[in-house]
Amino acid sequence: MRRQPAFTEQSLLAELVGRELSSIEFVRDYLQFRFDGPTLTVYTSPVVFSGGRSHAVTDAGYRDQLVSLIGKEVSDSRFKPDQEFVLGFTTGEILRVPLDATSRPVPGEAMVFNFNDDARRTVVV
Repeated sequence: MRRQPAFTEQSLLAELVGRELSSIEFVRDYLQFRFDGPTLTVYTSPVVFSGGRSHAVTDAGYRDQLVSLIGKEVSDSRFKPDQEFVLGFTTGEILRVPLDATSRPVPGEAMVFNFNDDARRTVVV
């Protein structure tokens, strides 16, 4: 009998609420978001909503918008399987990461979520 993990994507994302985004690492074909311990690796292109505008990977200033989230506290997290996950920040910005099949660069993973704690909890979406 296969054991089910004691956590879900939503429960891990909920643990980000109250944490600050401490860094963003731009790696060739993916991004890593660090929250003073937990690391979120995404293989799709997030969209930043700020000041009433959306900022996508093809927009000028996109990376600046991502970097502007560093040091801001997560206020909300939502997970919709095979659609998206969303992080809201206390300052009003929103980070949306698409999880649908058409947004994935290749079939397979869209996101890997690692909580670098004693339990080494990992979720692959």
